[in-house]
Amino acid sequence: MHIRFSSCRGLEIVDSSGILLGMVIEPLIQADTGKILGFYCVPMGAFSLRNTKYISALDIIHFGTRITIRNEEVICNPEEIIRLQSVLEDKRSFLRQKIRTESGEKIGICADVQFDTETMHIEWLFPKKFFKWGDAISIHRVLEVRQNFILISNKSKMAEESSSSIILERAASHIPETS
Repeated sequence: MHIRFSSCRGLEIVDSSGILLGMVIEPLIQADTGKILGFYCVPMGAFSLRNTKYISALDIIHFGTRITIRNEEVICNPEEIIRLQSVLEDKRSFLRQKIRTESGEKIGICADVQFDTETMHIEWLFPKKFFKWGDAISIHRVLEVRQNFILISNKSKMAEESSSSIILERAASHIPETS
């Protein structure tokens, strides 16, 4: 299923028996690959965003009108997961990041992303400039995610979009081949 993150914000998180455990507030995206590693969430009974927890994308059983996870025990502090430390320390992000072309044209701010719930890879960026939505940008056009902006190619034709993208190359290197 292809879904925009803005429609996931506030999505309920339930366990396999249907018990409400929390709500989604933000994705954790690996800037090098464009892969969503998991989601920050607010557990039920927490009345403050300071009590933010994390669920890994690997622990999601079903993604639909709710997110179903195995059990409550998979909700944790992100700092407790050793393999996430480099991603948590990385200051690069997709959401709320400026978007610029190679020639320096300012496209806007990345206000939303669309991702595939099967692979958890970002497919489209949705920029906003002065409260107005811009044209969707394919992840194929992303050349680099820097600390202060996302660099995209000047190319906009679909035929040219199939050209090499650093984000897609890195993501492909993390996907095991199937025979």
